[in-house]
Amino acid sequence: MLAPFSLTPALDANGHPIRTAALMVYQAGTTTPAVLYRQADYAAGTEHANPILVNGASLLPAMYGSGSFKFRLLTRPSGGSILWEADGITLTDPVTVDPGANENTGLVPTGAVVSFYSTGSRAGYVRANGRSIGNAASGGTERAAADTVALYLTLWSEDDKLVVAGGRGQTAQADFDAGKALSLPDLRGRVLMALDGMGATVSGAFPGVSWNSGGSATRLGSFAGGLSATVAVENLPAHSHDTTVSIQGGGGFSFDGNTGGGTDTNHVHAVAAQGINITVGGPTSIFYLDPNQNFTTSFPTSRVGAPHTHPFNVTVGNHGHGATATSASVGSGTALPIVPPLMVVTTYIKL
Repeated sequence: MLAPFSLTPALDANGHPIRTAALMVYQAGTTTPAVLYRQADYAAGTEHANPILVNGASLLPAMYGSGSFKFRLLTRPSGGSILWEADGITLTDPVTVDPGANENTGLVPTGAVVSFYSTGSRAGYVRANGRSIGNAASGGTERAAADTVALYLTLWSEDDKLVVAGGRGQTAQADFDAGKALSLPDLRGRVLMALDGMGATVSGAFPGVSWNSGGSATRLGSFAGGLSATVAVENLPAHSHDTTVSIQGGGGFSFDGNTGGGTDTNHVHAVAAQGINITVGGPTSIFYLDPNQNFTTSFPTSRVGAPHTHPFNVTVGNHGHGATATSASVGSGTALPIVPPLMVVTTYIKL
């Protein structure tokens, strides 16, 4: 928009022209220098110097810009006396129509986030893809042009997590003028969600959510979540696994045998076993039960002479066997997709 003091003369208190007068341009309410342009399209390379000097006829040149400004007319560029000052002057571009897109871009305010069913660049917008913007000398990877200034100043002020190439300076305008590229919000693969609070009481709508470093539910530009999640055991409801083990009872059995022979005049025959019944026969055998020796049976004999044996019989009745069962391990730990039905489009931010 054309600034209201364009093509007006610089006059002193007596109405005489001042050929050394200069106009300082600031952001409204500050002493931060702002930029006006020599052309209505704010083309790169058409920025006015600041201060803006009058011509030989003491006239200020045509000045174009968009935003809210403070103007201060001085008697000379090096900081003479103030002739007048006007603050809070807002320059608003008229509604414009992009003939290619058939849309009134002037109706959309700077910083508005909108989605279009398209993939390429659009006049008056940049894509929210994490790349960068700045002036023509900035090397901005999404857009490097003078028309990015309004969005640059807005993003610089609203979100201090956005990276400024070479580091943040004292003001957004100074960084823009210095050709420092500013990163854009990165909405690739993300869904927008309203801040918690937004001027009202914080609702606590995001319990247990893990945010990016420095992020929170109440901080602009914070992000969280993912497209899939691995379910941990502690996230499962309390439950148990049933295990059934069937043990077939053992059948009884019996076997016979003879003790070993001995040649000594006096000797002992012994048979030892656990948990079974033993019957030993013979003309001179004696049965002993010693509970401290696991049902050991010993058979002394007084028979002498030639080697000999004692017959015995071992009998085991019906019985069971103990068993320990462990349920089988299942599951692979594969991440669970948690993406709801969706359709992807391109998200833009208004310059």
